[in-house]
Amino acid sequence: MIPMTIDFKIKLKDALCCNDQDFLELHKNKYDINHRFADENNDSLLQYSIKNSETEVYKYLLSRGADLFIKNDLGEMILHSVIYSNKIERLDYLFQTYPSLTKIINDTNIEGITPILFSIIFEQKAFFDRFLQMGADIHLGEKEDVTPLHMACLIKFPDPKDNFEIVRTLVESGASVRLKTKNGHYPLTLAINNDFMDIAEYLFRIMYD
Repeated sequence: MIPMTIDFKIKLKDALCCNDQDFLELHKNKYDINHRFADENNDSLLQYSIKNSETEVYKYLLSRGADLFIKNDLGEMILHSVIYSNKIERLDYLFQTYPSLTKIINDTNIEGITPILFSIIFEQKAFFDRFLQMGADIHLGEKEDVTPLHMACLIKFPDPKDNFEIVRTLVESGASVRLKTKNGHYPLTLAINNDFMDIAEYLFRIMYD
């Protein structure tokens, strides 16, 4: 590990946030490419930068061999981190450039949350669609057995149509409408409790028709 002063760590963060690739290249011998920020849940440089929608230096870090498979203290890896950016093109870049990432598409954080479930929590339908397309397991729930189908009946997207589309897509892809959470909630119950009446009607038909 390359020792760094507090002042240099601040400058390094600034360079990542400000898209200052020149600084990163000029001082590349002064920091470890897989350095972690202790005050950012031990995010690696790559994780920290790919979360930030205002910078593109994550590509530079990748070109220098940054580790794609590091997890931070929350158990989040690159496929979780990229969701924070709200930029689906970043996920597409990762899958196109590093197809081996499909091997960790169902990796969970410390709460048992997979990237596809994470995408619903953060109201990112484009990410949800891409993870599904790339083979994500839609049946995996987190520690409380909340699956993507349950979560789509809990989290209200800015456009309510997205909730319905996700629910329908999950059901048509084989998600069980009869799975309960550890608290005993069916997706139908959650939809009713959260005033998703179109979803509730749809799930009711699936369960009882």
